[in-house]
Formats: sequence, C-alpha cells, structure tokens
Amino acid sequence: MRLSTLLTRLSPCLLLLTLIAACGGPPPTEYVIITSTLDGTLTPTNTPEPAVTVIVVTATTDPAQATSIPTLLTSPEPTEPVTELATPTFSQIQVAEQTFENGRMFWLEPIDQIWVMIEGETDKRSGVWMVFEDNFEEGDIEIDPKLVPPEGLLQPERGFGQLWRENPEVKTGLGWAKQGEIGHVSNYQYHPTGEVVDGEFLSEFGYHILTSGYGNKTFRFNEINGTWQQFER
Repeated sequence: MRLSTLLTRLSPCLLLLTLIAACGGPPPTEYVIITSTLDGTLTPTNTPEPAVTVIVVTATTDPAQATSIPTLLTSPEPTEPVTELATPTFSQIQVAEQTFENGRMFWLEPIDQIWVMIEGETDKRSGVWMVFEDNFEEGDIEIDPKLVPPEGLLQPERGFGQLWRENPEVKTGLGWAKQGEIGHVSNYQYHPTGEVVDGEFLSEFGYHILTSGYGNKTFRFNEINGTWQQFER
C-alpha cells in the first residue's frame, strides 16, 4: 500500500477524544473478552499554559456492534489555527487485542474501530498502521469453516475475523492468528503536534499510544504517515 493511501485513512480521530472526554469514573477493574479515528487534533483549553487532561473511560462488557462492510477510514485534516497550545490526552480505554504471524489487531471500544498493525519485512518492531470500522453484527458468520489454519495457528473470529476474511491486504499482511483474542484495559494517550506562527498554534498530525495486554509492550501510532513503532514499558 502506498504511503499516500495510508494518510487518507485516519479521519475520525476527534471522535475518540470526544468520547473519552465525555466519560469519567475510576479505572475499570473487570477484564472482559470483546471483539472496535482518531482526529489529529485536540481542541485547546482556555488556560494560558498547556495542561494535561487525565480522563478514564469505563469498560463495557458488551461486544462491539457495527452496520456495514469494513471500510478503510480517510485521513484527518489539520484544524484551523487556534490561539493556545493544544494539550495531550491521557486515558484508559477498553480494547480487544489479538496477535498474528506478522502483526496484531486492536479493537477500540469507545469508537468501535479496528486498528491493524502489519510488521515490516526486516523490522518486526515497526510497520504499517491501518484503521477500519468494526462492521461485525450479532448473527454474522463468526468463522469460515472452510478455512483450515496450519497446526498451532488460529482463524480470527467475529469482528477481527470478518475484517481478516474480507480484506485480502489485511489477511495476507497479518497471516494466521497465533492465539485467541483477549480483552483488557489499555493506557491510551494522544499527543497533538504543531507550531506557533505569529502567535497562533497551527495543529498538525499527532500520534497515539496504546499498551498491550501481551507483556510489557507499548505502541506508538503516527497519523502523519500511517506507521507504528513498538517500545518496552
């Protein structure tokens, strides 16, 4: 996939930040198994200095529901100039996660999106990031019995499986699942970027942070070029 195409896939980022800001309460303590763009900008606060917003999104035990065929999302556009510095967002969100031969998938409950991470050919700690709506509905086919994975590997199910079966690029890029998906609460961050020009902050593409439920792994997702990197916590 061309880099320019990836850049056209990340528009609804503001939706996650809006949903995060609307929720509160203590971090969830119940972990459930579940099967879900973030806009590249944040609306600045009215304080003269940058501030850090700490918000918690309460986990849900209901699986994601969606309504249409998986579609790669479009790219966010930088917002109009604002007069104050944008601030980062820190939160906790419910996710599902599954590892594959050549990458992994995340489902983000607040926005019902699936983030696909395909590993690079030479560097397994970085690669291509793609974002899709989760279009799985109860009653849809959860697995295809005609697809038989190699010994020791799995066919992904439900929302992950539907996207994997219907999108050849995702299926070829990821390979077979290595283990079943898990649900957990991930530490989420969004960091806007930009510069001040003539006293105004011009917002540009930011980056997102998610933590993995498989060991001490943290991932950074870059809006500017549709890539991800892994680093240890």
